[in-house]
Amino acid sequence: MPVQPALLALRYLPKDFVEASRTGGVLTILAYVMMLLLFILELSNFLNGSSSSTMVLQDSNDNNMLQISFDIDLHHIGCKDLSVNVIDPHGNEPVQRFKKNFRLRSMNSTTGKFTGVTLHSSTLSDVEEEADEEAKHMKEVEQLANEDGAAELDSDWSTSSDGFTHKNFDHVISFHDYTLVNFFADWCGHCKQFAPSWDKLAQELEPRTFPDLDGRPRKVKAIKVNCVDFREICRQRGVQAFPQVNLYKEDGTFSRFEGFRSRLAIVGWLENKVKHDSWGWSAHHYDEHGHHRTEGCKVDGSLQVPKVPGRLELTAGNSHQDLDPTMTNVSHFVHHLAFEDVGPHGFRKAERGLPKDAVRHTRPIDGQPYPTSAYHQAYEHHLVVVGTMSSTGTAYQFVHSGRVTTLAVTEVPQVRFHFDIDAFAIQIVQDPRPIFQFVVSLMALLGGTYSVMRLLAMSTLSVSSVFSKYLQNAKASKGLLL
Repeated sequence: MPVQPALLALRYLPKDFVEASRTGGVLTILAYVMMLLLFILELSNFLNGSSSSTMVLQDSNDNNMLQISFDIDLHHIGCKDLSVNVIDPHGNEPVQRFKKNFRLRSMNSTTGKFTGVTLHSSTLSDVEEEADEEAKHMKEVEQLANEDGAAELDSDWSTSSDGFTHKNFDHVISFHDYTLVNFFADWCGHCKQFAPSWDKLAQELEPRTFPDLDGRPRKVKAIKVNCVDFREICRQRGVQAFPQVNLYKEDGTFSRFEGFRSRLAIVGWLENKVKHDSWGWSAHHYDEHGHHRTEGCKVDGSLQVPKVPGRLELTAGNSHQDLDPTMTNVSHFVHHLAFEDVGPHGFRKAERGLPKDAVRHTRPIDGQPYPTSAYHQAYEHHLVVVGTMSSTGTAYQFVHSGRVTTLAVTEVPQVRFHFDIDAFAIQIVQDPRPIFQFVVSLMALLGGTYSVMRLLAMSTLSVSSVFSKYLQNAKASKGLLL
């Protein structure tokens, strides 16, 4: 039988090779596990290979555009009071932006949840969004006209016995682009003095339009409300003194006129309010007194700019109004900030050719908070950006340093990221490992593992044998004594 020669051959092997033992079984399993682990590590090392890096001067003929990607939360600045700019190194002029694709999302400053208002950087997106708001408003105007009648919605609320029903003041506000309301009382002496100026103002506003922020003509309807006959309406609007002049937008938000009550002063105020107001800004950005709430803003997206030094700035108070420097808090949280080449490859693909320690330096400030602790303070970021070229594209590492600066009392704090583009780049070259080196190294590791485990097994068996003989001799000696 073919098995017999093999069995006969076993008698010529060492005894510890053919005798099964618990110790030998454990060491054999341990040897297999170690060999498998070493095989996996060696295979991984072979597949990943090694790399070397050199410093090279960047070619001026390469892509001369740079994309800045960002995701930053400002918890104390509203989106309406914020803009995104890239300024030249001297801080004088905005750098020309060839492409911008970011959005400003209003968020609750306490919970961090979005409140539903999104402002897009893209002009096309803005036009489409505003067109949707305009279409909704026009549809609502048509619906209200059919429901209440245009005459009812255009009438003054000066008396409850004028033949109109005066059922819903909210419908009056929603029916017009803007509604200028004079809240008065019959017994009020100041109201009687203001009445002639109001009548002239109402006649002047009837045929007139005011351009808004986008140049669209907007109508302002003047309406009087008698707070004696319609006391509940005035109470709901928080009117406590007379006369009071409020300008309402169709979405219910309003501003209160606080100046000298003359026709020219009110017309100038109307021109400024309509011109500097954005269409479709939701009512929940204002409290019950018409004051703008302090809400946060998430800014995320990207900008494409020339590959030159500059400053990325989240500018507070740049939406056609001035902020109070003593009340401006620009503490922020950086979810993501990275630089990348403009092209089809993308940021993630360019990272694949980098060592792991280099990947970490492509976004070193991700997930970091940058608070300020006092008034007139701002956190200044300084970044040195170094291009890193590999077979998968060009990624950008950068070194970050920053400090909290104290500003002049009259200067509004801003969030600024100063960046400088290094003229030199790091070129990473992959050094492929020949397959024969992998085979030789693998065989050496496996052979070495076998030899080590063999020596360990022999040592274990020898110690075990000596210890066993010692115990036997001890028992024999004890028996003789007895």
